[in-house]
Amino acid sequence: MVQLRARQIVGSEDLTALHKSNLRKTQDTDERIAAVAQWKAATCFSEAERVALALVEAIFVPDAGNERVSDALYARASSLYDDKALATLAVAIGQVSFFIAVALLENHCLGARQAKAGARSYGYAFVPT
Repeated sequence: MVQLRARQIVGSEDLTALHKSNLRKTQDTDERIAAVAQWKAATCFSEAERVALALVEAIFVPDAGNERVSDALYARASSLYDDKALATLAVAIGQVSFFIAVALLENHCLGARQAKAGARSYGYAFVPT
């Protein structure tokens, strides 16, 4: 869910489709997958999932005061996740951030070459179409 929400925020249609497909393979429901974009209003997520999605949004979309992860959000996260789980979540979000940066740069740096070759980019690997 974290990867899907991050891809939705940055507007990566190919990677959004890829992560939806990956979630379906884990037996997640179409209802939950479709609800990720509007997770705040959805009732199908646990409190821990809501906090994870809130962390993704806080990292990728600063609030009006340009704050990323507020003390209150961190307190909620640390109340739901032990230190190891919170660190794992932070690494997962960091990994998503890394590959988003690669995908965004790849689109600019390799876009012309990709168009000539008829390849499709999934952010970090080219897959022939």
